[in-house]
Amino acid sequence: MPWNDAPTIQALRMTYNAAVAAHASCTRALTRVALSGEQAQPDMVAAEVKAKARLVEAREKLHAAMALAMVGKPKA
Repeated sequence: MPWNDAPTIQALRMTYNAAVAAHASCTRALTRVALSGEQAQPDMVAAEVKAKARLVEAREKLHAAMALAMVGKPKA
């Protein structure tokens, strides 16, 4: 399946939107803890780090697919 076809780009958009939501949820949870004056649990911090990594990966894949769709071929 080529990276630059419409269904693939749509699937990558859905993955990206899910990653945005997951990262935002983790960020809100950490913000609530920080504003309450408590120390964040290590697992909460680890979850935010993983969510951010997934977000960055999803964004990179989506941007690459969109660039391929615009140009029609990958850069060497």
